[in-house]
Amino acid sequence: MTRHCDTSNNGSVKVEASREEFGAGSVVVMSIRCRWRDKKLVVSGTTSHAMVGDVFVAPLEVSYPYKRTVGTLLSRFFTSLSECRLEGTRGSDGRVYFPPAEFDPVTGAQLTEWVSLSDTGTVSTWAWQSTPVEGQPLAHPFAWALITIDGADVPMLHAVDAGSPDNIATGTKVKVRWAEDRPGGVTDIACFDVVGGVS
Repeated sequence: MTRHCDTSNNGSVKVEASREEFGAGSVVVMSIRCRWRDKKLVVSGTTSHAMVGDVFVAPLEVSYPYKRTVGTLLSRFFTSLSECRLEGTRGSDGRVYFPPAEFDPVTGAQLTEWVSLSDTGTVSTWAWQSTPVEGQPLAHPFAWALITIDGADVPMLHAVDAGSPDNIATGTKVKVRWAEDRPGGVTDIACFDVVGGVS
């Protein structure tokens, strides 16, 4: 991005950002006009600004908004989650994928055969999260686990609310805990609960 500063007009200052081309469209990132009036800097433009001492400060915010459609496969998957149902897709080699795969990993063909699955599964491997951080599924210590849903052949990664690392092991049986608010997405599964010992 190029910027231009012009101080030739009786002490007035003009700060501009160039127009950047992105494919068929363009974006003006920033355009600010500054001029001195009675020894004070008067600012007008398209962004918020402030004076910090003698320094002019203007935040630069660049965004690339977009919308994405999920398509028929993910739409069906997200709808099933909002209805507390698990569905996977079957590949050409007979393996069942959950979350559902859109294309066959073996042939590359689009997968169209759906398989209804149980809401229980088995832990394949796990790691303990002793100090959760913001944005994770649970606010207290939990396990991250690869879980193979009963009826599926490929594991998925999710949180298990085991209470303690002593309560989980490879082979532990778990069950989906559904979120109270289910807008139709992966977070409709709040986490998994331990329901039995090692199978």
